[in-house]
Amino acid sequence: MLLRWLAPPDVRGAMLGDLAEEYQLHARRSRAAADRWFWRQVAGSAAPLTTVWLSDSVTGRWLVAGLLAALLYVWLVAWDIWVARTGAGWAAQGTGPENLLMVRLVYFQLYLCGAAIGGAMACLAARPIRQPFRASSVRLLVPLCAILLWVLANRLQTPAGQTAWAYLASRTLLTVPAVMLGMVLVRPRRQNGANDHG
Repeated sequence: MLLRWLAPPDVRGAMLGDLAEEYQLHARRSRAAADRWFWRQVAGSAAPLTTVWLSDSVTGRWLVAGLLAALLYVWLVAWDIWVARTGAGWAAQGTGPENLLMVRLVYFQLYLCGAAIGGAMACLAARPIRQPFRASSVRLLVPLCAILLWVLANRLQTPAGQTAWAYLASRTLLTVPAVMLGMVLVRPRRQNGANDHG
């Protein structure tokens, strides 16, 4: 059932037929050994077939994009808490907390660096799912924007969020270009087919 679901339609019948035929040959010697062999074949085929399914189906591509967007958001939150806020805290200690503009500038620079690193990591993670860069970028950014806007809307419903709405909105809006910059920096380069000697 797993192979029937994961295998591409054009090779599904041949793959299942070959497995059934090979299974019958193994079952002549030992049914238990044939069962173990069969499950090893299924387990060994599951990862490559899943990669093909994720690459070739629209549902699989959006599933990967949604998962990567969720992981990217978790990365952004962790980076925000452990790096950006820590760096802003050190800036506050060095310049004095009354210099709020300097502290926020340090925070934004660190936060946006983390967003760019997260975008680069998401782009690298999506490479096994072979698809054009522009399509994979859009598929990643759509769920990421949905997550960011949902979080922003929830934060703006709190009194603290309402007083800092400009700060929260600007951080949300700047996250997407920073993620895109990270993705562009690691995107695969096109091969032109000929060696460029000049």
